[in-house]
Amino acid sequence: AVLAVPHSLPLRLCLLEELEKAGASRLEQCKIAWEEGLQKCPSAIMYIQFQNFSRRSLGIDAFRAAFLRTRKAENCTHQVWSHAAITEWRHNNNPTLARKLFEMGMRYYSNEVDFVLAYADLLDSLKQDVDARLLFERTLDSNNTALPKEAARAVWDRYLRFEKSRLELASLAAVEARRAKCLAEPDTSSSLTSASQNNLEPMM
Repeated sequence: AVLAVPHSLPLRLCLLEELEKAGASRLEQCKIAWEEGLQKCPSAIMYIQFQNFSRRSLGIDAFRAAFLRTRKAENCTHQVWSHAAITEWRHNNNPTLARKLFEMGMRYYSNEVDFVLAYADLLDSLKQDVDARLLFERTLDSNNTALPKEAARAVWDRYLRFEKSRLELASLAAVEARRAKCLAEPDTSSSLTSASQNNLEPMM
């Protein structure tokens, strides 16, 4: 089927999966098939799956080499970068490298909301509160006119969730007020702060 439709991504991935399932006996054939697949079906999905194959079959060093290779591709996307960073964080137990990848990726994808939010999740998980706030602030900077309003709304919402989780009422009220102003919505910071205080009273 692949010979008949060489540029079919689903067919190509099915073939690669079957070759990988065959194990070490067909590893060299699988590697050759991957090289052909990267040429015939260049795409973010193919690059991400190539990273996964490299890690599973060849190890962490091969995974990292696969990322370094695919990030240079002309049609590389932010998903390729975030996938590599998340893999380093969650599977390779290397949050330091994950942060470096996210920070490097911000040079190119600072207005890609999914990329920014994935980076925020990492910083939140690591309890890097100062750096998380800096990420939100630089993304939402008023001078950043390239960020669409709906994308900004998603970042503001994540910023609010972050502040709520830290139980710092002054910071929460300030972010809520700024969000309302930026998105031209009613300012609910007073009621939000009051509600948060009521929720905290039983804890005191």
